[in-house]
Amino acid sequence: MIALPNPNSKMTLTQEQYDHILEQYVELVVDAMTYEELYLYTYEGTEDCIRTHYPEPVQLLNEIESTFDKELVKTLLKSVGK
Repeated sequence: MIALPNPNSKMTLTQEQYDHILEQYVELVVDAMTYEELYLYTYEGTEDCIRTHYPEPVQLLNEIESTFDKELVKTLLKSVGK
């Protein structure tokens, strides 16, 4: 039988050990997600990242143009009445 560590005492792991446990845990979490959960998680993370990196309208529009093209920018602006 393996005893779990006492949560009240400080445990030390090397960075390599910590990274290994973290990677295994992340894999388990992602594997347990449904397609819908994974999509929502990705969508929300992407939205947060874009809002953080491109807080001004001109920054966002420039990013859309550089990632896609000017026509998409025009289409998106038209969809909001601009």
